Amino acid sequence: MSTIADVAAKAGVSIKTVSKVLNGADTVRPRLKQRIVEAMRELDYRPALAARQLASGRSYIVALLMPYAEGSYYARTILAMSQACARRGYHAIIETLDFDSDLATEAVLRLSCNPDAIVVAPPFSNNSLLLEKLQNLQVPFARIAANTEGPGIRIPVPGRTAACEMTAHLIAQGHTRIAMLAPPHESLPADDRRLGYLDALSNAGIMVDPRLVVRTKFGFPSGAMATQGLLALADRPTAIFAGNDLTALGAMAKAQELGFRIPQDLAIAGYDNSADSRISYPALTTVHQPVEEIVSSAVDAALGRAIMDSPFPYRIVVRGSTGGGERICLDDPAERMFAEHLR
Repeated sequence: MSTIADVAAKAGVSIKTVSKVLNGADTVRPRLKQRIVEAMRELDYRPALAARQLASGRSYIVALLMPYAEGSYYARTILAMSQACARRGYHAIIETLDFDSDLATEAVLRLSCNPDAIVVAPPFSNNSLLLEKLQNLQVPFARIAANTEGPGIRIPVPGRTAACEMTAHLIAQGHTRIAMLAPPHESLPADDRRLGYLDALSNAGIMVDPRLVVRTKFGFPSGAMATQGLLALADRPTAIFAGNDLTALGAMAKAQELGFRIPQDLAIAGYDNSADSRISYPALTTVHQPVEEIVSSAVDAALGRAIMDSPFPYRIVVRGSTGGGERICLDDPAERMFAEHLR
């Protein structure tokens, strides 16, 4: 079995330099780092986590706290977390919390691995009780999409701005009766999307109809049920903006079940640019947010490293559900990345 000394000899560097690469240090020149990585690959060198922990007094573990929930956003978050930690010489562990449990107690009890840092995913990034308990652990942590004051490092995302732009897109299509499927509580980070929706209506001089702002759980069934009520109104909406893609797809399915054509009778938009948004028909107009960059910055922040000092780039992806054409969507980034990896 190869040792760190074997790697250092093959790469022509010191053991200390190899150790820096293993620990994810940014001080090693890219070409030298590549040489060391190639040496490790050729020697099939696998650093023992226990040995690194013993030598440094650190765990080399970063914990991600996220809800026990399905959805493309959380799947992407887990993958991004794993990749970001691996690039920095750390291991990622995932702790899922139940919405209905004592979040703070559960989180503290589960963190028996003594992580070096913690990343908190929404919606828990605004949970004051959980944040207080995490602060008591005296472990640095970052809060993704947090928009409230409190302990930990806030990683802001442009949810309000993106939602405003998406609503403006619907207004530009001629819609003035636009419904919003908002998160169930204003304390949740995703409520920024409701605020962005209101900003766009105000900018366009459109009065807000409270009946068109429906607070609901994010999910396919909730989107369907909320849409049934909205379409029963005498002056029903002609467009719906949902706070995430699954909710939007539930809205689309219910509207079509009731005989409404998408987008001719009802335009629908979502948020997240999930895999599901690309395989629906018509394909779903949505907001793309760079989950990978956001999570990577959160890991850096929690580990005490420099983070992005500019807003994360989002974009409005216009597809058939708001009049962007009737083509099926064949653009699958995950499939493209896999194909490129095989080359």
